[in-house]
Amino acid sequence: MSKGPVVVLGGGVAGLAAGYYLARGGWPVTVVERAPVIGGLCGSFQSHGFTLDHGPHKLYSVVPGILDEIRGLLGDRLLEHTKRNRVRLLGRFMSYPLRMGNLLPLLGPVRAAGLGFSSAAAAVSGLFNGAEPRSYEDYV
Repeated sequence: MSKGPVVVLGGGVAGLAAGYYLARGGWPVTVVERAPVIGGLCGSFQSHGFTLDHGPHKLYSVVPGILDEIRGLLGDRLLEHTKRNRVRLLGRFMSYPLRMGNLLPLLGPVRAAGLGFSSAAAAVSGLFNGAEPRSYEDYV
């Protein structure tokens, strides 16, 4: 089969990856980006003296091989750090996802009992509710 030219629209992470893998597979590729720089949502811009992000600057994956591929492409330019998620709840930062052992002392006995009762009532109500939700709208 002849490998004709391929045009990839967009120089964000997905467009650059598509162009890279197509070129590696022997396809002649042109990546077209309308912005003055590549990177898509992984870029930043200046506004009123502040640097603001278009979108996330983090890449993470649980799919085997993805991070190894990124490390191979970026080498020592890749900055890695341990992912840490926290939420502010009742005036304190808590590790996320929340753990009952950390949450119950913060709530106190009255709130904890109310939360337990509310959860049990929702579970019992779900038994009599009928069909499983098929969308987020059904769920809420």
